[in-house]
Amino acid sequence: PVVAAGGFYDGRGLVAALAFGAQGIAMGTRFLMTSDSGVPAATLDRYLQVKDADRIRVSPLVDGMPQRMIANEYLAMLEQASPFRRLWIALQSALQWKAQTGMTSAHALKLLWQALRDDPASVAQTVMAANAPVLLQRSMLDGQPAEGVMSSGQVAALIGRLQSCDEVIAGIVAQAGQRLAALSALTAVETSHA
Repeated sequence: PVVAAGGFYDGRGLVAALAFGAQGIAMGTRFLMTSDSGVPAATLDRYLQVKDADRIRVSPLVDGMPQRMIANEYLAMLEQASPFRRLWIALQSALQWKAQTGMTSAHALKLLWQALRDDPASVAQTVMAANAPVLLQRSMLDGQPAEGVMSSGQVAALIGRLQSCDEVIAGIVAQAGQRLAALSALTAVETSHA
């Protein structure tokens, strides 16, 4: 089965995905922004404040890989920080992540040594890799959206209120059904005129 992902949040998107041959859609941001998600209220409020897609940025500053996230105080600080300051922040996150995972110092040094041997230029990337889980935890679990990162699809700017997952699914199914019925009626009219 093919599942389409990226930018889906309503019945129109479901119908478009089905028309392209997908059997369904995946919706990360849409389900994150529900009353059932378990994301702290302070963080969900920040998501709901996004009304302009320009507030959702792609940046490699968290872990070296491009990520789409909501612009906030933490991202602004990273953008203004020097490369050395960003590396220092990443090192602090790496140490925090090491403590959270129970990784031994010997294992951490082994990973660092491996990175140095494989590609000395990748050391910063290796250190930065620990940034994402630590920074996501701050906003998505600890409820401190100004002190972490908020991953997001562009559809966050289109979602104006929190609904339950049941309401989201029912709305998508109803809207998709209406679209498919309208398309079917249009096809019947065109066929009768041919």
